[in-house]
Amino acid sequence: MRRLTIAKFAPFGYNQPMHKAAHSAHFLSTLYSPSRIFRNWGSAILSFFKYPFQQSNAEQAKILWLVKLRWLAITLFIFFGSIAYALHLTPTYQFPMYIGIIGLIVPFNLFVQVYFGNSSQDVSQIILCLHMAFDLAVLTAMLFMTRGIENPFVGLYFLHACLGGLLIPGYLTLPFIAITHVCLAFLQLDYR
Repeated sequence: MRRLTIAKFAPFGYNQPMHKAAHSAHFLSTLYSPSRIFRNWGSAILSFFKYPFQQSNAEQAKILWLVKLRWLAITLFIFFGSIAYALHLTPTYQFPMYIGIIGLIVPFNLFVQVYFGNSSQDVSQIILCLHMAFDLAVLTAMLFMTRGIENPFVGLYFLHACLGGLLIPGYLTLPFIAITHVCLAFLQLDYR
């Protein structure tokens, strides 16, 4: 049996020569191990959602971070919506409205990502507040279509209110919280 030299496989940190078959088995086990794949995917996902501190304009950084969070929300809407539709948990007459809401969010998010991602102009704080209000309106529409206030995802209002309190400056926080309360009261209407 032929032995391989150390120099060919030094990146794996072995000081001893290895047989070719043993090396290929070890290579495949380390390359495709679930813990390694999860660690790489997990770090990639976490780095995608990091707040962009390198932006010179704080409001622009906040909007770009909201764009990333909105992509996550779109992905989750599509995932859970398709599961609910496949299991017949939602009425079929609501599915076109669901697709319409997602069809509204995707172009909006693409536009915001392209416009504010490549722009060096200043972003006003009112624009940031309008983005948060748009997200709140979309969340209200999605929750209204799926059992309203009885939906277990109604807790996302608390997350949204906390994000609004953190990202929106002081003088715009009160109107945003008022909009949040109006949308939450709208969810309590009997939609049936």
